[in-house]
Amino acid sequence: MSTIAFILLFYKYTGFSNSENIVVEKEHSMTSKKWIVVTTINYPTEDLMSLARIPGWKMVVVGDIKTPKNWRLEGVHYLSVEDQQLLDYNLSSDLLYNSYTRKNIGYLYAIRHGARWIYDTDDDNKPYGM
Repeated sequence: MSTIAFILLFYKYTGFSNSENIVVEKEHSMTSKKWIVVTTINYPTEDLMSLARIPGWKMVVVGDIKTPKNWRLEGVHYLSVEDQQLLDYNLSSDLLYNSYTRKNIGYLYAIRHGARWIYDTDDDNKPYGM
């Protein structure tokens, strides 16, 4: 089963979409239909800065234990390991550290905040032509 299929099944059958108990609200908690989901262990890269400026898209960055504690990029929703543990997704404790699988938290966060389109990428990639 693909990761996206798993997320969609999880979303549909756990009542996740009806949850009113949002433990973590970031300062940029607005919703969007278009989200970029990234994991990182680095400070913001030029590629991330470019992605964060794409009109009409919101970005969520999922941190890991190696991510700098003071990670910040204006206009970006950053989920530290501590933030992830406070979210009520019943998933973060099952995900490995130092693994791209933590990106699943970002997918769920984006869905909770209105995502209909998710652009999955890495912190060292940017769309062609940018």
